[in-house]
Amino acid sequence: MTYTLEQLVNIVGGNLLHPEAAQTPIESATPVHDAKPGSITFLSRDRKLPEGEVCSAAAIIVHRGRGPLGIPTVEVDQPLEAMLRIAEIFLPGIPVPRSGIHPSAIIDPTAQIDPSASIGPFVVIEGHCKVGPRCVIHSHVVIRAHSVLEEEVTLHPHVVLYPLTSIGARTIIHSGVVLGCDGFGYKPNHPVHTKVPQLGVLDVASDCEIGANSTIDRATIGSTTIGMSTKIDNQVMIGHNCQIGPRNILAAQVGISGSCKTGDMVWMAGKVGIADHVKIGDGALLLAYAGIHRDIDSGERVIGVPARGIKEFAVEQAALAKLPALLREFREWRKKQESSAGSDRKCA
Repeated sequence: MTYTLEQLVNIVGGNLLHPEAAQTPIESATPVHDAKPGSITFLSRDRKLPEGEVCSAAAIIVHRGRGPLGIPTVEVDQPLEAMLRIAEIFLPGIPVPRSGIHPSAIIDPTAQIDPSASIGPFVVIEGHCKVGPRCVIHSHVVIRAHSVLEEEVTLHPHVVLYPLTSIGARTIIHSGVVLGCDGFGYKPNHPVHTKVPQLGVLDVASDCEIGANSTIDRATIGSTTIGMSTKIDNQVMIGHNCQIGPRNILAAQVGISGSCKTGDMVWMAGKVGIADHVKIGDGALLLAYAGIHRDIDSGERVIGVPARGIKEFAVEQAALAKLPALLREFREWRKKQESSAGSDRKCA
């Protein structure tokens, strides 16, 4: 499908700095490094402006006040958001799942399925589950007994919900996610370790998203909870009895041990690891690879293992960079001292 540049500008509410290019045909949306004739691209960072000047695209989207460039330029407040809106227009349509139950699905007679829900091929829903209005359950999902899905929940293929798992409205769960599995609890014994029964539940609030192959454990007793609008990336592990607050952002491969608690708007970058029973305050920022073994105050920004403040970490890294030179200086000084001591002994 082809649109004119003017049509796309109107869709994103932009300002075209080259009115003579309004009727330019646009056939695709591409990143700047893949730009080609007939495509529209974007720049979200000023340092990329020189690249935009020489790219082959038919038009480019930039922040207001950054243009015009050497090609037809569209100014908007948020270039990335505008580009995503346009890219969505050019995507081939994905069929909307139809409501109803696929003949191959296995559903216990005691389960309550809203008529507007879509249940895909080979889905298994056990007894006393509830699936709310307009939920979409893709193929090969397993929902075990007494689990509840509120309205407009989406479960992608191969999601598994253990018993007594609750999912809030409009939450999206991606492929391979396992929710409500047993927590990692054992009593060390000889000759075998004894499993601690995991008798609690898992509650995921509304408007959350959980990335592919992530796992969240049920509570030992009580509940593990994920707060409203929290976004969890791929391959994240959250242990039993954790209380994850609202609007948290957890990047890939974050690992949170049992009984941790986070506040509102906590951000964790990739591969952050948190020891058990740690509390993280509102608005804290945990940078990549941080190892958290203590409570983190609200608004604190930490990095490193063990985690410490960003300024302290920067000072330490600067000092470490000087160590090789300091060692050379020390060796030279020691040689001089040894040489001087040898001369003094000869004189004596």
